[in-house]
Amino acid sequence: LRAPPDLIRCLHGGMKQNKREGILHGFREGNIRVLCATDVVARGLDVPELDHVINYDLPGDSDAYVHRVGRTGRAGRRGTAHTFILAGDNRAPLIARFIAKQQGTALPEDVLAIIHDIELHGRAATERPKYKDHARVAGKDWRVYGSAKSIKPEERRYVRGYGHVLTIKRPTPRKEK
Repeated sequence: LRAPPDLIRCLHGGMKQNKREGILHGFREGNIRVLCATDVVARGLDVPELDHVINYDLPGDSDAYVHRVGRTGRAGRRGTAHTFILAGDNRAPLIARFIAKQQGTALPEDVLAIIHDIELHGRAATERPKYKDHARVAGKDWRVYGSAKSIKPEERRYVRGYGHVLTIKRPTPRKEK
């Protein structure tokens, strides 16, 4: 994070409520430009001009993911959410497939390779390949007005953020056991 120190603040559940509220007030007013936070702000935070959310790690489930990325692009505005997926993170297959299903897109081959490796070898596999770079997944917040099944995809009005699946580097293919 490259910004003057007075423009960056951290927020977490271990802070006193009045300190958290002061930081949030500064963030809403634009005096704080970067807010690094735990899931303490995943629900209930409404900052009208917030246009980016960066998930440093994956949430535990798809519902938590929706709440995290739902902080951006509120009230019909555009927003972008980026999520870093580390090779070996066993939450990656669930979240990445959830994102692809909700967007109606296929995952790129390099993301599929990472997911396949995680499913084959899990987090603790000592023979797991080491990736120099990580895959990045940015996703839509998929809440739509009305029932998702009753609305044609081209007629859906997305409420919040917009994104797509990207990767930085393709991992080396592994041989099946």
